[in-house]
Amino acid sequence: MVTGEEVAGFRNGEYWGEDTDLFFDDDLVFFKTLGNGKLRKKSFAAAFLNPFSTMYKRYGKISDDIKKNANIVGEGLIMGGLFVVNRDAVVYQHKEKDFGTVAPIAEVLEAVDDAVKTAKK
Repeated sequence: MVTGEEVAGFRNGEYWGEDTDLFFDDDLVFFKTLGNGKLRKKSFAAAFLNPFSTMYKRYGKISDDIKKNANIVGEGLIMGGLFVVNRDAVVYQHKEKDFGTVAPIAEVLEAVDDAVKTAKK
């Protein structure tokens, strides 16, 4: 369950303003959709105890300032992802393969452009 304190952390002008609607997925429907109805989770051992994990390489590149101010509240082992949708369908999807793997920005921007062009038709 999302707390008011966590919401305030996003409504600080850096991410979203006070007038922006935020929608909370307390039932984790988005994450279950990424996993075809089930939550995609990494085991603790696979995620944190493997010294060869690519997660450590990515974590090392994060600035100390970001690490210091990071929100580490929550479940922590659920794999995330991204959908770009138009009014008819999912036009792009990315599912984390390991913690912190992000969709290539060029692919996301191209998918957004395609979704917008489709919406104008």
